[in-house]
Amino acid sequence: MEPSGLVGITGGKLTTFRLAARQVLREAARQHPKLAPARGGSLFAPAGTNERRISGRLGGDAARWIASLPAAQQASIAGTPYRWGELLWSLRHEHVVRLDDLLLRRTRLGLVAPHGAIALLPDLEPICRAELHWDAPRLWFEVRKALSLLDGVELTGIGVDAWGVDYALLGEGGELGKVFTR
Repeated sequence: MEPSGLVGITGGKLTTFRLAARQVLREAARQHPKLAPARGGSLFAPAGTNERRISGRLGGDAARWIASLPAAQQASIAGTPYRWGELLWSLRHEHVVRLDDLLLRRTRLGLVAPHGAIALLPDLEPICRAELHWDAPRLWFEVRKALSLLDGVELTGIGVDAWGVDYALLGEGGELGKVFTR
């Protein structure tokens, strides 16, 4: 805490955010009692509606934009709280560069979906191709990098459903080799 009364926090990691947030909120409530949670109330109450959660995480503009999308893009992803529209918003507005950035930082999909969201890769592939302009070699690189962060997950091949690509060979080191096209 600064002498001026400013309460700040920097850094942290997923496992410590909640503890750090409690400490900051406790100090803020000490300085301004109106900020204290209601007696007996939870410091982290359930988020409520999906729109409220999205609005709190991404802002009102994003929540309205996602609510305007077709139903399929508002659908839950693999039983998680995340929606396909949230991924699109992140890809378009949050400077996503890497697949692991999308799955582990812009969303927590890679942490809450089974097996690090590996089963979602076929659904993520066309979105990343369209929004990030990835070709097959870049997609292969991103998938391998993202999966390398998961324990016990190994990728031995990839199928690409793209016009003009028949098949590709993998090198001995797992790199994408020659791509054969018609």
